[in-house]
Amino acid sequence: MAMSFVEYYWRGEGPLWKIYWLYGVLLSMGLAVVIAVAGLGHWVPLPGLIAMLVGLAIYTGWILVSVWRCAENIEGRPFGFDPVLWTSLARALTVAWAINELALSILLIQLSVGW
Repeated sequence: MAMSFVEYYWRGEGPLWKIYWLYGVLLSMGLAVVIAVAGLGHWVPLPGLIAMLVGLAIYTGWILVSVWRCAENIEGRPFGFDPVLWTSLARALTVAWAINELALSILLIQLSVGW
């Protein structure tokens, strides 16, 4: 049976640039913006916002593990730098993004309940 897209990256078999830039940066930012606008604009009730944030948390967890495991899948020396640097940067910045997602989630829930 063929491996699914999710499993492919979860196992760390995909290229770092793709999981990091396309799914870790672009798609994560897009989802975060949609959820933030929906939450700040009060376009969804609190249970809907919480469901969206839980979905984002699950996605962020998958990204965190996938980037971590794919972090050594670098071809050559991008921009002349040692691949070890890119591995470390990808891991550190993805952990920072996950912490940012948690803070955003807390802020949106607080704003939605009027704290």
